[in-house]
Amino acid sequence: MSGERPGRMRITSTLKARRKQVYLFSSQDGHVSLETDDYRHGYFTYHLLQAWNNEKLRRADEIFHYVWSRVKEDTNDRQIPDRDIRHENIVIF
Repeated sequence: MSGERPGRMRITSTLKARRKQVYLFSSQDGHVSLETDDYRHGYFTYHLLQAWNNEKLRRADEIFHYVWSRVKEDTNDRQIPDRDIRHENIVIF
C-alpha cells in the first residue's frame, strides 16, 4: 500500500435520486483511506470510478455495495467505506 489519508472525504459529483441524500465516504469514521500505485488512485476512488462507468449500476445502493465490497477485498478489510443516508432529493458522492 502506497499511502494513507484520513477518511471521511466526500467526492462532489452529484446524481439525482428519489427523496434521499446519500453521502459515500472512503472509510469509516476514525479510519484512514489507503492508496496504491497499482490503481493510480486510492482504492475508494478507483472503485467508485469503475462503478460510475458501469451502466448496470445506477442506484446509490448498487454503487455503494459495489465500491464497499471491492475496497474491503482489495485492502483485506483495512479500509471499509461508509455511507450516511439523509433527507430528500439528491445523492452525493
